[in-house]
Amino acid sequence: MPNPIHAPTMKMIFDLYLNKNWDCQKIENYLTEQGVLTPRQVLGVKNEGSIWHESAAGIILKKRIIRAI
Repeated sequence: MPNPIHAPTMKMIFDLYLNKNWDCQKIENYLTEQGVLTPRQVLGVKNEGSIWHESAAGIILKKRIIRAI
């Protein structure tokens, strides 16, 4: 079961990737511009950052695809 805090963001990432054909960089720029919390901000870690990096959406997409297989 997805984390309720992460679920809306994950849904948005998949929608942008699959339905709008956006690449990871465009998705992360959009998430940053919209002020969507990064995974580290959600966790509240000491060195959290407010900028989404290209690897973050790619990792999320890959992990979900692997789990679906």
